[in-house]
Amino acid sequence: MSTKGAAALVRELPVLDIAGKEYQVRKLGLPQIGYLAKIYTAYSTISARAAMLTAIKDPKLLGTFLVDACAVAYDEVVGLLASVIGLDPGISDQRMEKLREEHDRRNSQRVEAGKDEIQWNPPSNAGTIRDPETFPLDALIDVIEAVIEHDDVIAFFDKFGRMLRGPALKNLTKHLNERSTESKKGTGGQTKKS
Repeated sequence: MSTKGAAALVRELPVLDIAGKEYQVRKLGLPQIGYLAKIYTAYSTISARAAMLTAIKDPKLLGTFLVDACAVAYDEVVGLLASVIGLDPGISDQRMEKLREEHDRRNSQRVEAGKDEIQWNPPSNAGTIRDPETFPLDALIDVIEAVIEHDDVIAFFDKFGRMLRGPALKNLTKHLNERSTESKKGTGGQTKKS
């Protein structure tokens, strides 16, 4: 069995002190890539997606990108950062709104049935990453630094960069470009390349 690229990490994962509590930075894997994919899809323009791919080539750019991504993919960034330190991500504003709508719908049904309304008691985000007592604003920088300096991230970016420069991706891109220039049914023929 080949161990190429599967060398054991020799560095211990850091421990972050956030608001007087210690959090062990976790080993990173597919869940974090899933969050990055969701952040990527939150960008609607090709140029914004291209900027993210540029950031993915360099861990240092990733840190800046994650701060910028809060504007379009806040909940995904929160989920990513929470997953890095094992902190509960809490309940998003969007999810909270849906819970409130469901509560109001059920209350309407209760009133129609002649029953008393039930008071809205929103779920709490206390003790989650959304709680400033648990996760103050400056902790954002600590976690982002832990991510961009993480051995798993550095190894991923190294391999990702090699893949981008390698023949497999070039062949795939060439194949996709060839398919995109093929004629569609009912058109006059294959599109000419400039």
